[in-house]
Amino acid sequence: MLDFLKQGMEFFKHPVQVAGIVFSFSLLQFMLEFFLPAAGLLFFARLVKKAFARWESGSTPHSPGLVKFFKIANKLFHVSLILLILVLLGRLLGAQIMTTLQDVGRLLSRPIMEAGDTKITIVTVLLSIPLVYLAGKIGGFVKKYSRETFLSSVDADRQGSISTMLQYLGGALVLLVGLSILGVDLSSLTVLFGILGIGIGFGLQNQIANMFAGLLILVTRPVKEGDRIQCGSYEGTVSSIRLMNTVLTTLTNEAIIIPNSLLVNREILNYSYDTPSVVIINSVQVSYGSDLDLVIRLLRTVPARNPFAVFEADHSATVASFDDSGITLELRTWIRSVFDRLPARSWTNLEIWREFRKNAIEIPFPQLDLHMDKGCLKPPSAEVDIAKADSAEADNKEFGDGPAR
Repeated sequence: MLDFLKQGMEFFKHPVQVAGIVFSFSLLQFMLEFFLPAAGLLFFARLVKKAFARWESGSTPHSPGLVKFFKIANKLFHVSLILLILVLLGRLLGAQIMTTLQDVGRLLSRPIMEAGDTKITIVTVLLSIPLVYLAGKIGGFVKKYSRETFLSSVDADRQGSISTMLQYLGGALVLLVGLSILGVDLSSLTVLFGILGIGIGFGLQNQIANMFAGLLILVTRPVKEGDRIQCGSYEGTVSSIRLMNTVLTTLTNEAIIIPNSLLVNREILNYSYDTPSVVIINSVQVSYGSDLDLVIRLLRTVPARNPFAVFEADHSATVASFDDSGITLELRTWIRSVFDRLPARSWTNLEIWREFRKNAIEIPFPQLDLHMDKGCLKPPSAEVDIAKADSAEADNKEFGDGPAR
């Protein structure tokens, strides 16, 4: 046990060595002189930030000058924090700070992957992170700028599809140009991507299918942002169409993330594909003793008063079926927008109930009539006497007794 502890202490006291480069400090020095003090400073900064946020969100109003002063003080505090961390780093490295920085530069410049003339280093990977962020920002700017300028006269549906395509195209161009500036040979990357594509194709085939399905949706537009659709058991409004998936906001304000491949490979009920106007069907039953001609006349007057209806449309009231409990009728009403379907159906049902109540038309309860033949009915006492007589006759036959004389 003591030997193990001694070996551990020697390891912590030994100078740090990474990829053949020996630094001037040990791991123990790094922990005591830099890591622990820097962690303490960051923890203190987090406490100060939380206290400032709590003070800023308090119920007591603060003057604008005081709020501005504390914001400036907060920025100065963060700058001082960065300077203190740099001081700790300089104290750790001491007089060999330039030598250590040169060693770190050589370490970061070592290639971790080579493809032809392209050498991928840690610096390349680190610089590609802000490059991807910049590509996303420029893509968003292209989308916003195109909507406000040359796409402003295009209808909203086409405007969304074209601007999204331009967003992806602008981001891809920025990414390719940035990679070439970083020294990445794009021609050699095609070979590398071809090799990696075999493995990626098996592991990420669903994601790739969703990506191409997203591009297909943007081009062919079977669904658009703002459409009311039904996908499987979910019904709602398409809030956004992204490259990999589509966000559907349901009638209960829940966000459903649907992979784009499902929207391409299965049937989608799009209520507002060409026009938002749809037909709602209200079913109602009346008793068999009702005057059907009067019922149909009353039903046909309801759509004319419906505030959601298309008044010039051809509404209809028909006899649907003769059921066990009554006669089923259906009222078909054209409404202006599918988004008003629920309130329009509720309004129609309530108006039908009012008309039927005003004209004494019965809406029957579920019922079943049972008819029995009176000749088959016998009193319970007679059934018992007949059963006893049959049993006595069977006993006489079994023992051979003749009839009583």
